[in-house]
Amino acid sequence: MKKKKPSLLNENDVFNLKQIDWALNQNEEESVSQASLRYGDMPDEDLLRPAQKAHESLCKDNPKLDSESFNIWRNELIEDSNLFRLDKIMIDAVKEAKAIFDSKISEWIEEGIVSSNYDIGFAFWGIIGIVLYNYSILLGDKKSGLHNEAFFSKSLLGKYKITALEDEDDSTLNNFQNTHSYDRFDVEAIQLYVMERYEWLDRHAEICDIYNEVKEIVYEDPNRKLSETKAKLELLAKSSGEKRFQYALLYACTVIERSLNK
Repeated sequence: MKKKKPSLLNENDVFNLKQIDWALNQNEEESVSQASLRYGDMPDEDLLRPAQKAHESLCKDNPKLDSESFNIWRNELIEDSNLFRLDKIMIDAVKEAKAIFDSKISEWIEEGIVSSNYDIGFAFWGIIGIVLYNYSILLGDKKSGLHNEAFFSKSLLGKYKITALEDEDDSTLNNFQNTHSYDRFDVEAIQLYVMERYEWLDRHAEICDIYNEVKEIVYEDPNRKLSETKAKLELLAKSSGEKRFQYALLYACTVIERSLNK
């Protein structure tokens, strides 16, 4: 039996929502953050609005489904930072989200809230579309505010100094306070900034190796002053312009990430 199409979607909306599925399957190694930056900046009428209309249709076409309750459930799914972890492979996140979505829809069908003859696929791709849109804005804003001078300096005599998180230099890794309330989007934006500098968006493993080098030094003594940890990194990076850039930014990532994972 042919499924009933969402009533508020026009042909362009249907096409754009189906394109999300197609686009994400073109690169099976792409992370959530990479997919968001690649596809999330589409015009509102091509991504956000079709997604919203798919959800408006779901509630309109199934009157027993309370729109407020649906929106609360949908937003909890969208904002699940473990499900849509920024470094997770996007298609893996989509599969996990689909299982949760299908389970909830089955529950509503059994309760007679949603018709078993209704095409709910568009509502699911609407959820993924909103994730891409929201993450694209957050990451784009964070990344656009980054500049090298906030992370390191180099004097006329060539002296290299890591200036990242300078107000916490007297802290240790264990008592870092994160007074500026940095979050996971700051960490990911910095990593992307590093990768884009060297056109490494498709070479994620390489930046992970460098990140692990920095982590090893930062983590080796969590009770050491961060200024001393910086000095060790500065010594290792002083002979390479590439490493001076990478170590300074990834130092900030390491310290912030550690504080978020406590």
